[in-house]
Amino acid sequence: MIKIFQNPAKEYLTLAYDISNIGDDVQIQVTDSDGKLKLNKPLSQKANQEIINIANWSSGTFIFTLFENGKAISVQKLVITN
Repeated sequence: MIKIFQNPAKEYLTLAYDISNIGDDVQIQVTDSDGKLKLNKPLSQKANQEIINIANWSSGTFIFTLFENGKAISVQKLVITN
């Protein structure tokens, strides 16, 4: 359901997704390895990708979770090397 490009990433990353067959309440949530929330963003069914600026994020491993109606439906890990 989600793909992350530039892994490991430094300044920007591309989050590609296909949510055409799922509900309206879809969001991406990003947490760091300590579970701290870095990003929580609703996704549009009209778009199929998001460019996320990560230049100010610290280095480490981050978990990207795609939620539909509050339920996790896809998870990806990303390494950031800043």
